[in-house]
Amino acid sequence: MFALNVMLFGTGSNVVVTAGIARGVFRRYGLALDLAYTQGSEMLCETLRTGGCDIGVLAATMWCTRSSAGGSTSASSWGFTRASCR
Repeated sequence: MFALNVMLFGTGSNVVVTAGIARGVFRRYGLALDLAYTQGSEMLCETLRTGGCDIGVLAATMWCTRSSAGGSTSASSWGFTRASCR
């Protein structure tokens, strides 16, 4: 089982993540998600930048990720980069 710390907004736009956990979808593929909730994009980006989470979900279709190798960040549709999360 591969564990990931995931930070997301506690809104309906992220129901696919919480429903996926409840239905065992992530576990079926060897992922254990530990959820934390953010109050805003700045908090999420800071948490990513400092290594406090592995994945930050802005909305179900917009993921902000931190690679363990280079610590870089990116987000589809939002254009977050490592520099914008400093």
